[in-house]
Amino acid sequence: MSPLFLNRLFEQFCKEKLYVKNSSHHTILFYQQSFSTFKKFVGENIQELNKSVLNEFILNMREKEIKPSTCNVYIRGMNSFLSWLHENEFLTEPLKIKQLKIEQRVMKTFSDKQLKAIFSFKPKSFTEKRIHALLCLLIDTGIRISEALTLKREKIDFDNLLLTV
Repeated sequence: MSPLFLNRLFEQFCKEKLYVKNSSHHTILFYQQSFSTFKKFVGENIQELNKSVLNEFILNMREKEIKPSTCNVYIRGMNSFLSWLHENEFLTEPLKIKQLKIEQRVMKTFSDKQLKAIFSFKPKSFTEKRIHALLCLLIDTGIRISEALTLKREKIDFDNLLLTV
């Protein structure tokens, strides 16, 4: 597979995604960015797509100290192209780049002391009562702030203590 042929295949992939699969222009830009990053890190003269070239792509990105999460973005874009190549029989075997493991961030939650302070707070004004009710709703249900703020009366079942979000 010559470099020129690979570039033409990529253009065909983008056109098919845009016109047949109805992907957005932003998605096409994402694929183009992924492909240009791939060529940047493995070179323009790719003779053959194989596992060693794909590993070289990852190694070169990591050597340039690109964060694993950013690498995974480019990997997702390239995996879509690689799947398309296999589906359209330009590759005899399916190729896929494995995502890099990244640290799972645990969202900070309130401590027991903070929760006790919120629940034991005695609001005095109407505004304080509304904010306190909103905070208690968020803590009790785990719904998003936007869901709580746009909640309609008809979506609340007081008899069964249910909210429909």
